[in-house]
Amino acid sequence: MKKVAILTRDFQLGTRIAESVALDGNKSFFPDFGEGGDWSAEMVIVDLDDDSLNPTDLIRQIKSENADAAVVGTSHRISKALRSTAIDAGCSWVFTKSSLPKNLSSVLESIK
Repeated sequence: MKKVAILTRDFQLGTRIAESVALDGNKSFFPDFGEGGDWSAEMVIVDLDDDSLNPTDLIRQIKSENADAAVVGTSHRISKALRSTAIDAGCSWVFTKSSLPKNLSSVLESIK
């Protein structure tokens, strides 16, 4: 069973991701933003559209505290610049919000 941390304030997106994770027999959780976060997960999903999270800095922090975590960025629209910035910060994958729940099973299978 793999643990997936979901970092989004988008209730519908978080619910869809959590359901997709559970369908594969894995566990998801929503770290408390005010407590510094819990990055002890095999995968961390970051909402790249939420500027209040400072997603680029957050991804770097996650990777510095848990280098083995697979970080997945998600956004409504993915431009080349956004994808490049997310990958440079430490994302392993970047998906649109509509396609992430559909592809989550494959991504989870590909990580340790």
